[in-house]
Amino acid sequence: MIKKILIIGSGAIIIGQACEFDYSGVQACKSFKEENIKVVLINNNPATVMTDIKRNYKTYIEPISYKYIKKIIKKENIKYIYPYVGGQTALNLSLKINKKNNKIKILGTSIDSILISESRKKFRKLMKKIKIPIAYSYISNNIKNSIKIREIIINKTKKNEVSIRPSYTLGGSGGGLSKNLKSFKEICIKGLYMSKNKEIVIEESLNGFYEYEFEIIVDKKNFLNICCIENFDKVGVHTGDSICFSPPQNLTNKDFQSLRSSSKKIIKKIGIKKCGANIQFAFKYGKYKVIEVNPRLSRSSALASKATGYPIAKISSKLSIGKNIFDIKNDIINNISSAFEPCLDYIVTKLPKFSCEKFSKRNISLLGNQMKSIGESMSISDNLESSINKCITSLNNDLKIFIFNTFNKYNIFKKIFYPNTNRIYNIYELLSLGYKIKNLFKISNLNSFYLNKIKKIISLNNILKKYIKIDKELFIKLKSNYITDFEIAKRKDTTFLKILKYRKKNKILPSYKMVDNCSAEYKTNSNYFYEIYNGKNEIKKNISKSILIIGSGPNNIGQGIEFDYCCVHASYIIRKNNFNSFILNCNPETVSTDYDNSDYLIFSSINFESIFNIYIVKKIFSILIQFCGQLRKNIINYIKKTNLNVFGTSIKSIKISENRKLFSKLLKKKNINQPKNIIIKNKNEILKKIKFPIIIRPSYVLGGKGMKIIKNSIDFKLFKKYFKKSKFPILFDNFINNGFEFDVDGFCSKKKFYIFPIIQHIERAGVHSGDSASYIKTRFKKNIIKKILKITKKVINKIKILGMFNIQYIYKKKKIYIIELNPRASRTIPFLMKSNNINYIEHAIMGILGKKIYYKKRKNKFFFFKESIFSFIKFEKFDPILGPEMLSTGEIISYGKNIKQAYIKSQISAYNIKKINKIFVLSKKKIKFIKKEKNIYSNLVYGKIKKIKNIDFSINNIYYISNISIYKNIRIKIKNKNLPLYTSLESFKMFLNSYKNISKKIFSLNEIYKSF
Repeated sequence: MIKKILIIGSGAIIIGQACEFDYSGVQACKSFKEENIKVVLINNNPATVMTDIKRNYKTYIEPISYKYIKKIIKKENIKYIYPYVGGQTALNLSLKINKKNNKIKILGTSIDSILISESRKKFRKLMKKIKIPIAYSYISNNIKNSIKIREIIINKTKKNEVSIRPSYTLGGSGGGLSKNLKSFKEICIKGLYMSKNKEIVIEESLNGFYEYEFEIIVDKKNFLNICCIENFDKVGVHTGDSICFSPPQNLTNKDFQSLRSSSKKIIKKIGIKKCGANIQFAFKYGKYKVIEVNPRLSRSSALASKATGYPIAKISSKLSIGKNIFDIKNDIINNISSAFEPCLDYIVTKLPKFSCEKFSKRNISLLGNQMKSIGESMSISDNLESSINKCITSLNNDLKIFIFNTFNKYNIFKKIFYPNTNRIYNIYELLSLGYKIKNLFKISNLNSFYLNKIKKIISLNNILKKYIKIDKELFIKLKSNYITDFEIAKRKDTTFLKILKYRKKNKILPSYKMVDNCSAEYKTNSNYFYEIYNGKNEIKKNISKSILIIGSGPNNIGQGIEFDYCCVHASYIIRKNNFNSFILNCNPETVSTDYDNSDYLIFSSINFESIFNIYIVKKIFSILIQFCGQLRKNIINYIKKTNLNVFGTSIKSIKISENRKLFSKLLKKKNINQPKNIIIKNKNEILKKIKFPIIIRPSYVLGGKGMKIIKNSIDFKLFKKYFKKSKFPILFDNFINNGFEFDVDGFCSKKKFYIFPIIQHIERAGVHSGDSASYIKTRFKKNIIKKILKITKKVINKIKILGMFNIQYIYKKKKIYIIELNPRASRTIPFLMKSNNINYIEHAIMGILGKKIYYKKRKNKFFFFKESIFSFIKFEKFDPILGPEMLSTGEIISYGKNIKQAYIKSQISAYNIKKINKIFVLSKKKIKFIKKEKNIYSNLVYGKIKKIKNIDFSINNIYYISNISIYKNIRIKIKNKNLPLYTSLESFKMFLNSYKNISKKIFSLNEIYKSF
C-alpha cells in the first residue's frame, strides 16, 4: 500500500512551462490527500498555490535538481514518485532518479513507455512497426550527419523546408523550421545543445496539414478521449502559440473516429497506462500522420479540463495508484462514475497571449516550432462567432474587438503569409476592407471555414451602419455574437454608458449557462458558468451576500500567477466569512478557474461590460479589485460612473494613487521626499526644461510598461519616436542614480495600518522590482524604520487606503524618496506569505470587513531570497539588459541560515550551477572588488572583445559579467547558449561573496516554520 509519495513541481514559470502545472499540481495534491497518501512536494515557485504547506504533508523549496531530490528521497524515505504535474522538468528528473536507483518507483505508466514516447528514435521505430503513418524522419546526433539527412528528406519530399525537433525538451525549445542550409545548421547546433540525450529528429515539413490534439486518460484497461482540440494555425506553429477550438469544427465524425481509434492503438502499443496523455496529429484530406505523444499531463491538459469541466489531473493522479476509472466518483454529476467522455453543447476558443513588444522593436514576431506565448485566454459560448469575439476581448482586457491601422496593403499581405502574433487581427482588417476570402485563403493557407466566420462577424458590425435605430431584436442578435457595447456605441456615434443604460432599461441582459460536461443529460452540481444571450439562466435566483472577485486574466509579464494566488486565497476567506464568492476570469491555466475554488465561477472576459452584467443580474453586494493586478483606467472610470460598490479602497483613492500627477501633488503638499519631477506640456519643451538623467513613468501600468530611463541627449534621440506617440502633458522624474530600492507592503483596516517585512532589492534603482533579485531585510537602523513608518502612515491616511497597499522607496545618502504607491496587492505577496507563514490576504479582508485582526510579527531565524527567472533564450536577437520595464516570466524562492546561503541557493536554481571553473569579466574598466583566487578565476578579461574570441561558449561552467553596451553581441551569444550572465555589479558581487556558502542541510517549509 502506498503511504507517501514525492511530487516534483515544474519550478519557475518560463515560456513553455507555465502556471498550468500549478493547476494540475494542486489537483494532484488534493486527490492524493483524499486517498490518505502523504504528499511530499518539491517546488521552489513561491507564487504557486501547491506550495502552501496546508496542501501537503511536507513542502520543500529546494532547487529542482537531481542532487536535491536525492537528499529529499533519503530524508523522507521516499519509495514512490509522481512526475506528471511538473512538465518536462519533472519527467526528465524522474527518469534520471529511476536509472540511478531502480528501487524508487515511478507511479502511473511504465518507464519503458515514457522512454518510447520521449525518444524520437524509439517512437518512430514503433510507429513504423504498427503501421501508423508518420512524417519522413531520421535521427541525428551530430551536424555532419544532420546535413546528409536534410538532403535525403529534400530529395524525397521535393520541398526545401525541413523540421528539427530535439528529444526531451518542452515548448519546442531548440527546435524550428528551416528553409535553407544556414538556418538549418543554426537550429541543429542549438537543438543538440538543448536535448538531454543530444538527439534531434530531422523530419519532413508537414506545413499545410491541419493539427489536432487528443487529451487522453487511460487506466489499466480503459481508454477515454476527454477532449479533441483543433488548431487554427496549421502544422509548423507550436500548439501553445496557435489559436484553437473545441470541439473540432472541421472534422467529420468518420475522421474523428479514425483519429480516436489511432490514438487508442498508439497508446496501447506504447504501453501507456494509469495516467493522462496527449497525442498530436497532422491531418489533411482524410489522411493523417502522428506527430508526437506526451506520456504525462501536458500544457493542453489544463485547457481541456476547463473546456470540458472534466478534472483530468485529479482523475489521472487516482489512476496512477492503480484505481479503476469506473470506481472514481464524478464530483459534478451525481451517482455517476468518471468513466465517460465529455459531451459539449458549446464552443471553446483559446487565444495565446504574446509580449513581443518587450523583446523586439517591432510588436510582432514570426511563429514556428518554438513556443513564444506568455499565457492564454479562453472563452465559451453557444456559437463560434461569439466565442471568437469574446476571446479577443479577453486578451485586450478592454472593449475593443480590434484596432484598425493605416497600412500598406502589400505589407499586410506579407503579415498574413507567414504565421505571426498579429495574423488574426490583420485578417480582420483585410476582410473589413472588402478583400475576398478566396484571395486571403491563397495567401494565408488558413481554413476558409474560419475566414468565413470572421467575415460574418464583420458583416454584423456593418449592419449597425445601415440602421438609424436599433430595435430590441437586432440588439439581441448583436449581443448573441458578442458584439460589445463599446463597438455598438462606436458605430452609432454614441457613448458606451448610454448603450449600457439602454440594455439595462430594456432588460437585454445575459443568462449564465452551466458547464456540466454532459450537455445537460443529467442533473449536476456544477458551479461553472458562461455568458450567453439565448437561453435560460442556470444560476440560482436568490443568492445573498455575494462578492465578485475580479481575476487577473491571461498570464502576462508583470501580471502573472502571483495575483491568481491572491484570488484563490481571497475566495476561500470570503466564503469562510459567510459571503458567496463569485470569480470572474478567462485564464484556463489557473487554480482560480478550477471548479471547486469559488461558489460561482464565471468564465468570461475581464472588461467592464462583463463586470456590470454580473453585478446587475446576480445583484452583487461588492466588487473586489485588490487582487487582480492592474485594472485598466477605463474599467476604474466606469465603476465610478455607474456607482458599483467596491470592496476596500474607493475608486477616488485608487485614482489619486495611480495617477502620477495627482500623487506627486499630494506628496508635495505633505512635504514628503520624492524624485524631482516636472510636467512637460509639449515636445518642444523637453530639452529646454529637463535635466538628465530622467525616467518616464506612465500612470495606470503594471510591470513598468512604457517606462524609460533617459541618461543623456544621445539616449533622448533614440526615444524621439516614443514622444511622438505619447499624449502630452507627460510627467518626467529625475532618475536617482546609485540609489537602493525597497518595497513596503501592508494593509489598512478601518482603524489602523500594518506593515509586512520590508523587501530590499539587490540591483540598484533602475531595474524593475519584478526583475531584481530581492530579500527580506531583517536589519534596518531604527531611524530609517521610523522614517518609513512615518511616511507610510502619512500617505495612506491622506489617501484613505482600506485593504492592501504597496509602496516603493529609494534610499540614497541617508535620504528616503517615495517612488509610487499601489493601492492593491503587489506581486510580492505570495513570497512574503511563504517567507513568514502569515496569511496577509486573510488579515486584509478581515480588516476591510471591520473584524478583529490577530496580527503578530514573527522572528524569522531563516533568510528568504527571491530571484527572477527569464525566458530570453526564446528570443534570439534580444539583448538581455535589465531596466525599468519588467522582462521576467517567473521567480523562485530560496532560504538559508544567512543571506549568503539563501542567495547562492537561488543562483543554483536559476542557473543550474554545478561547478565553478571559469568566470569571464567583460568591462571597460577594472572592477575594484574582483581579486584573483585559486580555482575560481582562471581567466579575467577586461577591455577589448578581441581578447575573448576563442572562448568555447558551449561549456556550461563558465560564468560571465557584462555591464556596458559595447558588449551587446557577446551578451546575446552567452544568452543563446543558456549560460549564466550577470549584467549588474551588485548581483555579481553577491555571487562572489556567497559561492562558498552552499548549505548541505535541507529543511522543509514545515520545519522552517516550527523554528519561528
